[in-house]
Amino acid sequence: MTMTSLPSSSFPDRGRLARTIEFLQAAEALEDTLRSGRTAQGRPESTAEHTWRLCLMLMMGEQNANGRFEGFMRGAA
Repeated sequence: MTMTSLPSSSFPDRGRLARTIEFLQAAEALEDTLRSGRTAQGRPESTAEHTWRLCLMLMMGEQNANGRFEGFMRGAA
């Protein structure tokens, strides 16, 4: 079922949904953007790989920091 075939009540804010899809498509392009760094195996690392690992470390760190990352996640200093 496509987005256009769903009742409008399913997506009350179609603009937000469109922006979300646009963001996800832009994020997907990071798979093809290589960084200057290399993996532990010596191959070039994509920006997507680097970002994924950074997000994973942050999520794991937050679990182990007893909530001290909460302000950081909101952008607080």
